[in-house]
Amino acid sequence: MIRPLAFLLAATAVSAQSHWPAQLEADVNTRSWEAAVRVGAAIVEEIDAGRLLARVADVAEEIRIRDLYATALDRTGDAKEAQHQRALARNLKSDPGERRLANLRAELLASETRRPAPFPRSPHVQIVSFWADWCPLCKPELAQLAKYHHPNTSVLTLNVDHLDPSLRPYVLPQSLQSSDLPQLYVIDPAGNIRFHLTGYEDDGLFTRKLDWMIEAVLHESAK
Repeated sequence: MIRPLAFLLAATAVSAQSHWPAQLEADVNTRSWEAAVRVGAAIVEEIDAGRLLARVADVAEEIRIRDLYATALDRTGDAKEAQHQRALARNLKSDPGERRLANLRAELLASETRRPAPFPRSPHVQIVSFWADWCPLCKPELAQLAKYHHPNTSVLTLNVDHLDPSLRPYVLPQSLQSSDLPQLYVIDPAGNIRFHLTGYEDDGLFTRKLDWMIEAVLHESAK
């Protein structure tokens, strides 16, 4: 019988998120299959309930956990559940799940701000990206922006090595490193900066994030 997570958590003062994935991996590596199944089942229960690894950035870790759990299940004779866990892991590679997307959207929209932008007002929502030739993450973002289209929007890309001095304060922090770029602004038709993103995450969701931010701006503008 699989013991409930509460029992497992009572055995350690370390949080589930930081401890149990490592414990699962250790049990698999030492071929402690029964222990691995118990820990794996507890972790998966928490994941399925949305209490653990609920962010899009956690997808790779969930895939690893389900694969480890499946290995333990195979070794204890539960081939059917092992197959199910591997199928879930494969699906995660192409679809992070609606719950994670909802969490990501809520987190992104919660970062909304409102401050004057250093650009002329436009009837469109403006997407402004600061980039540099020496920035490795700038290239994939520029490629995404080059093919991005949304009604009532315009895209402006600016190389930080050729900026007008009046614009440099908007590229933060001022000691430019490759980790500080690219930087992307979403500016509303009233000339306010509404969103500011630093860096580029290759999670396949870049254009969806742009859509969410632009739609939030347009929704308010329509009121």
